[in-house]
Amino acid sequence: MKKHLTKCLAVAMTASILSTSCASIIHGSAQELKLDSSPSQASITIKNSAGTVVYQGTTPANVSLKGGAKFFKREEYQVTYHKEGYQDKTVTLTPRVDGWYWGNLLLGGAIGMLIIDPATGAMYTFKDEQRVEVLEANSVGGLEVKDISEIPAEQRASLVKIY
Repeated sequence: MKKHLTKCLAVAMTASILSTSCASIIHGSAQELKLDSSPSQASITIKNSAGTVVYQGTTPANVSLKGGAKFFKREEYQVTYHKEGYQDKTVTLTPRVDGWYWGNLLLGGAIGMLIIDPATGAMYTFKDEQRVEVLEANSVGGLEVKDISEIPAEQRASLVKIY
């Protein structure tokens, strides 16, 4: 009976190891990202590589994005920021191969490296979990609006204060 229990435990542990992989265990197939803008309260629209809108909301926002699009193919997202009085800004979010994916060489084996992590998209991760995009103000009445810190010191001396 003890021998049978030991064999069952060994089979269960082996099956557990073979059915998981490093990146899938550590962070799963989707990653939580914090997106913000300066100024905040900008509307954001996120589209995947197929052009499908996967998220719409307002900054600051916590979004969950998958790193993989298809088997061994990373996903790519276009994030468009929009706020009245500011220029629209579109940035691309592209994940990279996760370092934990290489842990399959030691722990997950070939099944984790060649099947599980690529199939779930867990082999990819986003570099920055938090991003803040600075939006540029539109020009007002033909005037360009700038922050004082953007103006060179020699030009600041000739500025006239408007009340």
